[in-house]
Amino acid sequence: MAFEKLPLFCRKREFFYLLALFTLILSISLFFEYKRYKELAYFDYTLVKATILKQYIKTKTYDDGSTRRYHIVKCKSEDGSIFYTTRALDFAKLEGYTIKLMLWPQDLDFASFMQSYFGYSRIIHIDYSLSLRQKLAAFIEKAHEDPKIATLYKALYLALPMTPELYREASNLGDINHIFLYNT
Repeated sequence: MAFEKLPLFCRKREFFYLLALFTLILSISLFFEYKRYKELAYFDYTLVKATILKQYIKTKTYDDGSTRRYHIVKCKSEDGSIFYTTRALDFAKLEGYTIKLMLWPQDLDFASFMQSYFGYSRIIHIDYSLSLRQKLAAFIEKAHEDPKIATLYKALYLALPMTPELYREASNLGDINHIFLYNT
């Protein structure tokens, strides 16, 4: 029995119907994203509830030779948008915790809103209760003696980022490194 190749579309009209459907779905999605953008950009500041995804120290050197150190904080708001903000050096490490803050987006246009953007902020409240994801990550940490194995399982099961060293080791395994998140 020989297999025969079946065409995806019987007529060109079916292809254009599908193309029109995809265009309609894309347009509706962009409309709702633009509406969210306009709500954010309408006032000078907005109240946002977000989760801190990543936090690291950055050193900035000025032309006169002076330096300034501060935290860069990567956050994900409840509606899914990713933004960056800065905090002072005495800011505690709060990766994974939920915060409520006042956000002043700087030079925000629709294209940068769709990717990620920077905004100055002021933290109003920090929720110190652990999420289910954090509890599971702690459970995985306790269950494994080797921190590399614990990090690997957290990456696989909880989609938490890996360290750069472990990511390099995983990339040597072949074509499976696309599964893991790289902690940049």
